[in-house]
Amino acid sequence: MKKHISLIVVIIFSLIIQSSNVSANTAGNIPIISFDNEQGMTIVSTTSISGYIEDEEEPTSIWWTLLSDSSIINSDIITDKLSIVNSTENRTKWSFNINIDYEINSCTCYLEIYVQTKSGQIFIEVLSFYILEETESADTKLLAPALVIDKEQENSWFSDFFYFTGFTNKIDNSNPYLTYSIQQPSQNLDCRDTSNEQYLDMEYSDITFDDSIYKLENTGNFHARVNLNNFSDGNYVMYVGSHSDKSPIEGTMSMDCIKFRIDKTSPTVSINGLTKIVEGSENIQFDASDSLDPQWGRSELYYIWTFSKNTSFDNTPVFIKSGREMMSINIPTNDSGHFQLKLQIIDKAGNIGTNKLDIIIENIPPFIRLNVNDQSQFDGDTIDIKEGESIYLDASESSDTVNDANSLRYIWKINNIPTYEGSTREIEWPEDIRDGYILTLEVIDNDNQASTISLIIGKSQADSPFNIYILFLLGSFGFLIYSISSYRRKRQKQENIPKWV
Repeated sequence: MKKHISLIVVIIFSLIIQSSNVSANTAGNIPIISFDNEQGMTIVSTTSISGYIEDEEEPTSIWWTLLSDSSIINSDIITDKLSIVNSTENRTKWSFNINIDYEINSCTCYLEIYVQTKSGQIFIEVLSFYILEETESADTKLLAPALVIDKEQENSWFSDFFYFTGFTNKIDNSNPYLTYSIQQPSQNLDCRDTSNEQYLDMEYSDITFDDSIYKLENTGNFHARVNLNNFSDGNYVMYVGSHSDKSPIEGTMSMDCIKFRIDKTSPTVSINGLTKIVEGSENIQFDASDSLDPQWGRSELYYIWTFSKNTSFDNTPVFIKSGREMMSINIPTNDSGHFQLKLQIIDKAGNIGTNKLDIIIENIPPFIRLNVNDQSQFDGDTIDIKEGESIYLDASESSDTVNDANSLRYIWKINNIPTYEGSTREIEWPEDIRDGYILTLEVIDNDNQASTISLIIGKSQADSPFNIYILFLLGSFGFLIYSISSYRRKRQKQENIPKWV
């Protein structure tokens, strides 16, 4: 069960990171810019580069720039040269076509497509390719490897690792060597204006691909990550170099860069609420309004609430609820026991803060109200009944908390042997019992907590205490009459005795 909870958290975390990266670029849906041509292709003659742009609204401006070694070869505005190829209720797709039909010296070239939306945001997609002169003397070894870093992560937040993807290859489709350097941004120099010489003067390291996820594929596409343990919170630039030779200072190289931000400080998580609750039918609210993130404050945080019941074997989830800025949660109180409320708060950099609160929901045992022959009875009372007489038992006025009141069970026991069920019963004297017995009522709620009451049931006899009392009174009265009569006879006898003078 814990593995399942962890898997759910991982899935939610990945969705948060994806949504955070999108929100770093735009508040709405971003346009899709796609080329029909493959990255790293080789052009030896006139060619056409095509693709499409897809968005909810028609872009306000579209233009392209063809570069080689950061030098602009050509550019054009193609806003009015688009053709609609597909349209749905929500999005429209426009195609573009760019002809490369002029003489260009052999180069590692990049075609950049710029799309400006109505919100004023500008999105860029880059296609890398090689251009060779139509001569046998063209030396392909002089061409630097192609390198394009995907900018979807631009200005996003990271904590332990910086993740990025891209494309790189050499003209012979072999893999180049990749290095990186992380620097604080310069106010006087944009990272795209950094020269190869300036990069080689930086402290750089090799990018290693060590598993099936982070690797450089034969197609030139790569997925990489860089450890950020030695960097503190702040703004940074990742420079990536692609080298034709294992020694960066030898051979040729291309360089690209991407800006990102580091936030390693986890949110502080606070849960406000009661830790002891009486079982009932109402929900109890817990809030995390005192939680705080040093970078984000209380905004842009993602909350994951997990409410579990503790058992002797494991924690069983009652519910998992999550959402952005979900600062409070209601928990049910209709089930008693020991529970745990866990809150995980994730910021946009993926830092997770966690806090747990142990909660006891106390069960209230049933309250028994018992009437026997319409007379209230209490635990330990004695009732005498005549032989052959039945008694009417009524415990229907017994009560419990609202959530348990309609599910109470009534068990009647004779000498501790369960005999009847139900809130009301009419019972006769048991055939196998002569003198008396103990009648016990056990009322059980849905949490198996019980209350009991016991009565002593006796059989009325002819010489019952009441009859003996009457006989005693009659005997006493007879003895009194006998005593008075005897006294009078004795006195009369004394008066008849002669007196001696």
